[in-house]
Amino acid sequence: MTRTLLAAAWWLGVSSSAVAAAAPPASPSAPVVTWSQLPDLPPAPGQASQPGLAGAFAGVHADALIVAGGANFPQAPPWQGGAKKWWDDIYVLVKLDPASAAGALPETAPDGQALSGLPRYRWVYPKTRLPHPLAYGAAVSTPDGVLCIGGCDAERCYADVFRIRWDPTTQDVAIDPLPPLPGPLAFHGAAQIVDAARGIDRVYVVGGQEGVKDPAATRTFLCLDLGELKAGREVRWQTLDPWPGPPRLLPVVAVQTFREDPCLYVFSGRDVQPGRQAVFLADAYRYTPPGARAYAEGRTDGLPWKPLGDIRPDGRAPRPITAGVGIAYGSQHILAMGETGDLFLKLADLETRAGRLRAEAEQQADPAAKAGLLAQAQGADAERIDLLTRHPGFSPDILLYHTVTDTWVQRGSFPRGSPVTTNLVRWGDALVIPSGEVSPGIRTAQVWAARPIEPQVAFGTLNWAALGAYLAVLVWMGVHLSRREKTTGDFFLAGRRIPWWAAGLSIYGTQLSAITFMAIPAASYRLDWVPYVGNLMIFCIAPVVVYLYLPFYGRLNVTSAYEYLEKRFNLAARLYGSLSFIAYQIGRMGIVILLPAVALSAVTGIDKYVCIVIMGLLCTFYTVLGGIEAVIWTDVLQVGVLLGGAVLSFFFIAAKVEGGMAGVVSTAWQHDKLHAANFTWDCTVMALGVVVFGNFLGNLVPYTTDQAVVQRYLTVRDETQARRAIWTNALLTVPGSILFFGIGTALFAFYAHHPGQLKPMLHNDAIFPLFIKQEFPAGLAGVVVAGVFAAAMSTLDSSMNSIATVVTTDFYRRFRPAAPDGRCLALARWITVAAGVLATGTAAWMAWQGGRIQSLFFHFQTIMGLIGGSLAGLFVLAIFTRRARAWPAVIGALAGAAGQVFIASCTNVHFYLYVAFGMGITAGVGYAASLLAGGEKKNLDRLTIYTVHGPPTPAGQPKEA
Repeated sequence: MTRTLLAAAWWLGVSSSAVAAAAPPASPSAPVVTWSQLPDLPPAPGQASQPGLAGAFAGVHADALIVAGGANFPQAPPWQGGAKKWWDDIYVLVKLDPASAAGALPETAPDGQALSGLPRYRWVYPKTRLPHPLAYGAAVSTPDGVLCIGGCDAERCYADVFRIRWDPTTQDVAIDPLPPLPGPLAFHGAAQIVDAARGIDRVYVVGGQEGVKDPAATRTFLCLDLGELKAGREVRWQTLDPWPGPPRLLPVVAVQTFREDPCLYVFSGRDVQPGRQAVFLADAYRYTPPGARAYAEGRTDGLPWKPLGDIRPDGRAPRPITAGVGIAYGSQHILAMGETGDLFLKLADLETRAGRLRAEAEQQADPAAKAGLLAQAQGADAERIDLLTRHPGFSPDILLYHTVTDTWVQRGSFPRGSPVTTNLVRWGDALVIPSGEVSPGIRTAQVWAARPIEPQVAFGTLNWAALGAYLAVLVWMGVHLSRREKTTGDFFLAGRRIPWWAAGLSIYGTQLSAITFMAIPAASYRLDWVPYVGNLMIFCIAPVVVYLYLPFYGRLNVTSAYEYLEKRFNLAARLYGSLSFIAYQIGRMGIVILLPAVALSAVTGIDKYVCIVIMGLLCTFYTVLGGIEAVIWTDVLQVGVLLGGAVLSFFFIAAKVEGGMAGVVSTAWQHDKLHAANFTWDCTVMALGVVVFGNFLGNLVPYTTDQAVVQRYLTVRDETQARRAIWTNALLTVPGSILFFGIGTALFAFYAHHPGQLKPMLHNDAIFPLFIKQEFPAGLAGVVVAGVFAAAMSTLDSSMNSIATVVTTDFYRRFRPAAPDGRCLALARWITVAAGVLATGTAAWMAWQGGRIQSLFFHFQTIMGLIGGSLAGLFVLAIFTRRARAWPAVIGALAGAAGQVFIASCTNVHFYLYVAFGMGITAGVGYAASLLAGGEKKNLDRLTIYTVHGPPTPAGQPKEA
């Protein structure tokens, strides 16, 4: 077997080296959205045409687009003497079935061609209007309606706040008054922050001006707690400390996740003050709301505002995006557009020049000199009007801001001059910009929709060949080794003929999986090294497992870890342990399938659901072929390939960073990516104590109660060999963790220098596969991606085999002890198939959750904590107490499970502590209930830590019932 493994590894290495070639360069300037037109905004009631609206309130409610109020020049542009008019009309654009015809308008491409397969639309005029003509406020779409805040007309600004709700049944809107602002305000920005886990639901208002005459920008920063409002409590707008920068109006305000908290981002704006020229700003700020995790972790120094780098697309000179639009795009980006201010400054300069020349002319006594000055003033006026008339429109540049690296890039352009003083709203799968101002004094009635596009680069024949060859080798190994699986003893325990080093590598490979290969680099790329400290706990856990747990599995001659629970307690305890393990593995298998599917989807463009089905079928087929022996030997191969690929990847990434390894460290240090401990007592965040204590107890779950790991202990010859296997795993875990966390840090440094290479709609956990596809040589990328698949397949077949072992041993064979071994073996294979189908379905559900699962690594930790804590507590009761009784122990386990669900649902306790609470509740309730119950007497020889040194049960001897 060893010679076969070495030959396979040599062949894969030679083939990958032979096919390596330079990968095609990525295209950072590729557009990220494709544009189409929705039906134009219709004329106002009683009007023949619609020139468009600036400053209208726009949002989405009940799957309908609402546009209310606004202002325009209906007769003529302002330089031709046109008068500005404010409106109180409300328009609602509703979706119709694609087959509908009566009154429905299609969605069209920029060239006017109708698009098929999309909804058709119709504009509706509700009977209800705004209380009065209004424009230049702020609108926020919420599930309860479109929140309209402030605004102005020609005479004054308003403090009114109200909510517009669309009723599809009555085809009308309702307007609900809400608490007013502390004072009148217009030309401000607003956004909503929602964090259900932290109980945050607030709307924030930024900047603006308080009057129409002699307007002055302000540093207004207000907050309204919608959560309190929904609860029926009396609330008012709160005035908060503003950003540490100049006052502004017309800022771009958006919300996006930074680390683990949704934060408010404020970009650009215009600083207008009486008596001086306006200043167009290109600065940026991040606001972390009260109650966010960052405060508990001590990352903000108690300051909610953080100045960010200036808006420098692709590293160029700073540029404003005044009066523009911005919205979260993907899980880490903000898409923004806006005016640079160059035209306004030039127009203002010409207007000032003309006024100065006229003033000088008035003081001239010489008619010729006076006429000359007036002619120059008229020339400045003519140049100004020419600029306004011939202006092509505001900047069409589409900018992307990346919250992780604090960088800006330009990615594509708007089909025309981009609209300003409007809103960019999310409507289904599209981002919609209704109407707006496209050049000074000029509006548009057009309504544009943007949908994400992600340019795909072919994975390449060489990469597919390398991937296919690697998977073929693994399948061949499974087929080859399956010939030895004649009995359940072979299928479950490999006849106890596995060497200790192979078992140790298999334990490491089982725990490694695609979760380590993809999700840990993604976590350190997005966050830092704080979770790493928990991996050091393996050195504390290893002696505990070796000396306190291992003797029970080896000396009692069990096949399932949960057989011990029946010997110590009763059948109910055994079945509870088995069912808990199965539930845990189903959740884990779903993640293990999903991660490679995300990787393949990211690098090939194949739909992730198709990838999930393919992965599920392939893994199930491979697992059914081989037993635990095939599982272990493929683990050995994949550990070598994965670690080799990881080492290669780390140095390859570092070489791509300017300055090499020193550049990686320098960039990571500047952005606090090497932060490794949060010194706080707050148990709701990854505090040092939470990470250490939580991981110490958390490691007890896989290494003491997980059949997939315990089964490895039982495949070696004796207890001494099992100890060596456990220490082998421990010695690999710490440097391996450093390697994978280091990959994430190196990825951050690379993309901080090359932000244009990022794909905005990429899932958080797919950042490493993205780099592999973009930067690795052809062929070699296929091998590394194959390593991800190998990790998933190895972990998955371990889980499937262990589930088959548990179901066959703890259920079927337990209740049918006379069943022939051949029938049990056949049943185990069918159970493997069922487990594969269930795991595939779980992965599809997790994929459907989409962005709601920020990190699959942490989601896996949550599943382990919720399910594993009570099971680990049950083993603690069994091993470390003499007085624990059967049914009280089971009651304790049920109480522990219920307690974990309560803590996860009703508190903000960090998920690292779920295991601790589950173990504590189980052990405490079980022990207390045992003391109260009393009575039960049982022979505890070899069943507790105090009686473990009885004579071992010889292999082959009938087991106790």
